[in-house]
Amino acid sequence: MKKTLLITVFVLSLIILPLSAFSQSTDQSNQPAQSNPLPRNYKDFYLGMSIDEFLGLIKTVNYLYYEGELDVTLYEQEKSLFKASVPPLIRKLVFYFFDKTLVLMTFYYDSKYVNLFERYKELSAKYGDPTLVDSKRFVWQDDKTLIILERTYRLKVIDKAFMDSIQASYDQIDNLIDQQNQSIFDNF
Repeated sequence: MKKTLLITVFVLSLIILPLSAFSQSTDQSNQPAQSNPLPRNYKDFYLGMSIDEFLGLIKTVNYLYYEGELDVTLYEQEKSLFKASVPPLIRKLVFYFFDKTLVLMTFYYDSKYVNLFERYKELSAKYGDPTLVDSKRFVWQDDKTLIILERTYRLKVIDKAFMDSIQASYDQIDNLIDQQNQSIFDNF
């Protein structure tokens, strides 16, 4: 009896140990590869910098051509847009400030000089697979940053806290509209 029990335990251990090792190796392969944190900057310019820092810095750098501020003050006073370019690769670079803080950088690549597929491969190699892929864009995101590479040769680097606050504002507006619609129909 003891002999049978020992043989059974031995045979089971031979079966269970390789299976547990196999399951551990497949669990590790299903997890995303470690990747670098998403960048929040373009050279000296970084998400979260103040508009005063930006204006002091933009006039001193020599790697981009500063074209000035875009006038959007008639639309919304808390927004400021500044345009630059980095010929020949980046035909337009827009810095978007909200409440005097840099929250978005949009790069418009020149399709003559930038291969979109190569750019995608570089981003994937450095930051891992995109979290979202559709017919128009590739999206990478982490806790702080959102990077969107669009098939229109546009790359956006966005502060995620800013995007979340915009989404919350839109959700509040949608809720108010729904409440108003409901109250209108309640009167009929």
